[in-house]
Amino acid sequence: MKFVLLIILVIIGTINCVDLQPSEAQCLKNIATKANDVSLINSNISAICLNSVVCNYNGSLIDITINQKSSEILTWDDFKCFPFLYRQTLYNSTLSTDFLYTKNPNIREIYLSSGSNLNTIDQEVIKLSVLFMERMKTGSTLKASFLKNISNFKMSTGLITFEVDQNQTGSILNTLSINSDSLSNFSSLPSLRVFSFTFGDSFDNSTLENLKSFKTLNTLTLIGPTVGSLIISDIFELLTPSSKTLFKLSSNNNNNNNNNNNNNNNNNNNNNNNNNNNNNNNNNNNNNNNNNNNNNNNNNNNNNNNNNNNNNNNNNNNNNNNNNNNNNNNNNNNYNNNNNNNNVEQINLSNFTNLRYITFGGLKTFDYNGLFPFSALPKQLTIYIYKGNFPLPDFKLFENSTLVRIMDSNITTPFPTSQFKNQNPEIAITNSLLKGEIDNSWCGRKITVSSNLLGGVIPDCFFCYLNISSVAGLFSGNQFTNYNKKIDNCGYSEIQVYNITLKSEYTFILNGKNLGISSNLISNQKNITFMNDAPGAPITGYINTVVPTNLSEFELKFNVPVINFIVSIPPRPPKISSVYQYNSTITIYGTLFTFDMSATNVSVGGIECKLNYTSSSYIKCDIPYPVTLSGIQKVILNVYHYTANVSTLIKQTDLPCNPNNCNGNGICDPFYGVCNCFDGWLTIGNDTVCKVANHSISSTSQVFSDTGGIVTLYGFFGTIHQDPQLLVNSEWFNIISIDNSSIKISIPPSIGDGLTNITFIQNNISWSGTFSIYRDKLLCPNNCGGPMQGICSFLTGECTCENNFIGFDCQPSPKGDIPSSTVKIGSTGSTTIKNEQTEFQISISSIVEVDFNGNEIKDSLIELQGNWTINKVNNKSIFNKTIETTTFILTIEEIIENDKFFKFAGNQFTVKKGGIKISLSISNWNYQNNLNTLRVKMFSDIIFDNSKNINTCNNNNSPSSIESSSSSNSNGLDINYIKFSLGGKVLQGRFQNKMLSDGRSTTTLTKLISKNENQIIIGLELPHCTECLLDPDFSVLVSPNFNSSSSCTPNGNGRPWLIPVAVVVPIVGVTIIAAFIIIILKNNSTKLKIFMKGIAMKKF
Repeated sequence: MKFVLLIILVIIGTINCVDLQPSEAQCLKNIATKANDVSLINSNISAICLNSVVCNYNGSLIDITINQKSSEILTWDDFKCFPFLYRQTLYNSTLSTDFLYTKNPNIREIYLSSGSNLNTIDQEVIKLSVLFMERMKTGSTLKASFLKNISNFKMSTGLITFEVDQNQTGSILNTLSINSDSLSNFSSLPSLRVFSFTFGDSFDNSTLENLKSFKTLNTLTLIGPTVGSLIISDIFELLTPSSKTLFKLSSNNNNNNNNNNNNNNNNNNNNNNNNNNNNNNNNNNNNNNNNNNNNNNNNNNNNNNNNNNNNNNNNNNNNNNNNNNNNNNNNNNNYNNNNNNNNVEQINLSNFTNLRYITFGGLKTFDYNGLFPFSALPKQLTIYIYKGNFPLPDFKLFENSTLVRIMDSNITTPFPTSQFKNQNPEIAITNSLLKGEIDNSWCGRKITVSSNLLGGVIPDCFFCYLNISSVAGLFSGNQFTNYNKKIDNCGYSEIQVYNITLKSEYTFILNGKNLGISSNLISNQKNITFMNDAPGAPITGYINTVVPTNLSEFELKFNVPVINFIVSIPPRPPKISSVYQYNSTITIYGTLFTFDMSATNVSVGGIECKLNYTSSSYIKCDIPYPVTLSGIQKVILNVYHYTANVSTLIKQTDLPCNPNNCNGNGICDPFYGVCNCFDGWLTIGNDTVCKVANHSISSTSQVFSDTGGIVTLYGFFGTIHQDPQLLVNSEWFNIISIDNSSIKISIPPSIGDGLTNITFIQNNISWSGTFSIYRDKLLCPNNCGGPMQGICSFLTGECTCENNFIGFDCQPSPKGDIPSSTVKIGSTGSTTIKNEQTEFQISISSIVEVDFNGNEIKDSLIELQGNWTINKVNNKSIFNKTIETTTFILTIEEIIENDKFFKFAGNQFTVKKGGIKISLSISNWNYQNNLNTLRVKMFSDIIFDNSKNINTCNNNNSPSSIESSSSSNSNGLDINYIKFSLGGKVLQGRFQNKMLSDGRSTTTLTKLISKNENQIIIGLELPHCTECLLDPDFSVLVSPNFNSSSSCTPNGNGRPWLIPVAVVVPIVGVTIIAAFIIIILKNNSTKLKIFMKGIAMKKF
């Protein structure tokens, strides 16, 4: 068998691989020359079989295409040299007048383009399978007898009159496609089965009567005119009563109808529509050869109608609602639409039992009195509608159809749900303005809805396979919300294989959920193939041999998405491999399970285990919680009436919390059934489990002390505010407003700008802290040396120095020879600035938690010096380490190229070229109490190396000195400026009175913790805040009394130089710009980050 198939393939493959017979090649060359067919003339005639002309395996022409450019007349004599010629396609041809009437033994198909000189037929044509004349002469008459030897005749342009002229016995005309202004009676054409008719613009409506002659057709195509207003109602309204009887027009418009059929008396066709509400009707129809259409519509009447008619047509119409209809409808496939329209008739096509294809196109509208025109259709019908304007019918109308295709139309009703009992018909509605949504009822159906206005969500049965182009094309060009989304979420929950059902020794049905299309499936058994008709439908499996007795299961792989299943064939009892318990959830692992939850049940110790997930390999279910079972219990699993069981240990579980999720602000301790609230949340009573905020204030706005005004307190206050109260310096204040993060109050004027004690109480919880809510004019250090040396800004507390004066307090600029300074960043994270014999060391030494009374919390101190992991990136040295749960990142950046400008909390400052910026990040700091705050400790050491004889002109044996001042005049606790001097060198520090707390500017406090001749320790006090940012800075200057090394003799015994002003040594200024502390509340912890922004060094 395989050998025979191979030979056939070889023969087929060589049909177009031979040279044209020499005699035929010469003949074709002659025709090409005569017709002036340039493409043939310029081609290799001998090799023509390889191109547009088809040859048989002997190298003889069977199909020829000529594109004539000359006026020479072609005759059959020109083609008789081709003994096997079967098909001719002739473009722009000039043919002899007898060309269609001269017998040719082999020719079966002739295709003439619009450029042909032959555009009429006036005698019987030779026997052909196909004659296509693209253009026929408008106004010409074509007689059926001329086509009796042709199986398929088709024209494209022109309007003709088609005449069925005589007895058509023996006619083989099967397919006819014409354009005309009239319809003929085709009842005498015995073989006609396919008819396509294009209405002319001047169509004779009286010839519509001949539609009744179409009962033998299996394919009907009606195409509207290009001009005019022909609509489908024109076609059927103009039918005579006898034609209406043929089409069995139906009245489908009344609710609560009783239909009594079959009123046929004495060869009469009676259509009695009696629409009455609570009526007694006696209709006596005694007719002889009469056609009576009696529509009697009465409301609460007793009617006795006696109609005695001879050769009369009576049509009596009286219209009322809610009637009882006695209709003459003899059709088992007649579906009635109840649209509350009175006496709307639709066309019943069910009598056209041979009709298999029908096409309507180009009609102005396709509705019939506002409804879909048909009430019933023949079985197995394929219906095409394009360029129509109509509402969709009840889809039950198409229950027995094969295909419904609607294109380029205007659908006026939304897309319905599927009501079909089987997979037929295929529904294809494209480019038709269709609106609405597609629901799950269409899963498993053959459907195409591209290029419409559909919206909503594509069901999973299609959505999970949109990565397959053939599926995506079904829904493209709409407004679906998930069309362009990834299908990554499609997995075993959306796609499931339940089981297989054996249909025979060779076939089975694969059952499941959202199975997709068969081409997407691969089995590890090569002898199994799959097929289905639509995404989501059951899949049929074919085995090319009898199912082997040892084949118990096979693997099924989905290409899109990539998931696998093990399928048992045939179904067998499940196997349990293990059982696990987590509280009340039982998980069973094994094989031969199913995704079909409806076919699965589980019991544990005789108690039902409620299923929440099933698959082919594991099952999850829940027994009542809390678990009361204990000890060894039997687990029984049933899958498709097959049973498996196993014994396992079940443990009791602890009590649940109420609510079990602790309102999202805590974690349930199942042992006690109590919620452990996250940091910042409390439980007060049974109804507020972890719902009450453990509130705190992190920052405040300020008002001037001489005016008072509205102050906003920022922090965390939650959503429950029971009896809120605010105490400011022992005085109660009314609260203007309160929300989750802010409180507003109005305070009166006050004297000074000192610290204010604030206590906030709500929900019986009290919180206290200290802030500066009043502000006054700020003081500058040393009053900037007086107006000759600098000007003080009372808004910022900073000096603007005159020329030749420098520093925070505008001291005189030093002069003379300036020695250079060096900066060294140590492995401990400290920064050393060295100039001659003098060294300054600046470092953040530690961080400690502080309680409400200012006492450091025991065991909370974290030392920051040493044990760093160091990484150097460009001008940055990055230090990293973790202590317990807290991570510290120290970054020291050298500013080398240019001065750098900073803004912080409304202040502006510049770090000079040669400076450095220090930042410290502390994350995951855990507060022990929400009243607690943090204290950052910084120190500076000064060292004078007497062993180095670099500069002996200064009083190097004198002790160091420390000076400090405050911008505020309210207390002596806060310092904003500090000087640390030795050997003519001065370390100046500035601690701004502002910080950022949770992104808002607020005041802060800096204290001098300790000092001696060689060291000072500063404490920066932070509030209890989620994010805190500090900004101190330091710089190194020289004293105005500094003497350069050249101002005295080398041995120190000579007379020193006398200089009228101080000599300034060039040394690098150090500015610690910003200790940024960021505290981030997360996972029951608070993250604290400190950024030391910059130690700036400036050469003078």
